[in-house]
Amino acid sequence: MQASPSPCPPPPPDSCFRCPQRVTCGTRGGDSVASFWLPLLAGRRRRREETAAPDRGEKRWELQARAGTATSSYPWFFSLILAGSSQGELKGELKRCSWTMENVLDISAREEGEDSGSQRNRVLTEEEWLTKWELRNIGFHNGQGHPCLKKYLDIFLNGRNGLRIFFPLCGKAVEMKWLADMGHHIIGVEISEIAVKEFFTEQNLSYSEETVPEIPGAKLFKSSSGNISLYCCSFYDLTSTVAGKFDAVWDRGSFVAINPCDRERYANLMLSLMNVGCCCLLVTVSYDPNKHKGPPFYVPDSEVKKFFGQCCDIKQLEKIDCFQERHRTWGLDYFWEVLYILQLK
Repeated sequence: MQASPSPCPPPPPDSCFRCPQRVTCGTRGGDSVASFWLPLLAGRRRRREETAAPDRGEKRWELQARAGTATSSYPWFFSLILAGSSQGELKGELKRCSWTMENVLDISAREEGEDSGSQRNRVLTEEEWLTKWELRNIGFHNGQGHPCLKKYLDIFLNGRNGLRIFFPLCGKAVEMKWLADMGHHIIGVEISEIAVKEFFTEQNLSYSEETVPEIPGAKLFKSSSGNISLYCCSFYDLTSTVAGKFDAVWDRGSFVAINPCDRERYANLMLSLMNVGCCCLLVTVSYDPNKHKGPPFYVPDSEVKKFFGQCCDIKQLEKIDCFQERHRTWGLDYFWEVLYILQLK
């Protein structure tokens, strides 16, 4: 590094941004970097002011930067730029919080739905899903239940009792037992018989087994109490003629599990199963699809609106930083769950 780098000449801001001295001259270069990045971050939708780590200095900024909560208040990193910090200092800060400017652009592109990476043509067969259950490759199962269902339960139920609640691609979701104990009627569909039987066994529920005449090869597992019915068949074989219509839908891992090329088909079938006034809590995931092939598959906000927006009022309730070590092993830098509420018009 030069001890006293010469200031940049006064070219247009975009040219100055490309100047190799942009983080060292402390004049035009620093201003241009800030003028480029701060409006980008300031223009993002505001998230919750409190993050998962509100008192951890740089870690808090890392979470805010991922969420897009940084605003024009000049967070610490951009303050370093404006102060004319050396390239070495800036690189050190970036390395320390595992954050790069490329992530900002990645997240922006992901949220605008501009790029689904190589996932667009990715296809998993039913046999592959069956194999996951056989080999116990079920990291997608949440044995504790999803906290967002409890958090938004009042909105989900809207004061209604005795609802018919649908769990698409239900696996052995523990939330089914929880809602059934509240007096609701649970209907699920799952391709794996292993998953269905494990649900009843692990929840200490006796059950009966019967065939489904309308669906060749399908089975219906019913709890002895009669308020939990799980169809063991392909989701696409289930129709309102077979299962009726539903008052509420909890989709925590279904829309993100189906093949991206089947989303329109999935949405159309789901809409046909929704009763008047049906409420659906939908959880999608957001990450760089160029770095992980899925599943779970990245779902941009634009596709939620594209496939459900014509028939449903859609509201994003929350975006949660769920980044864990296993996501790092996938090659990811960030991993978000995005919760929507869909209300049938």
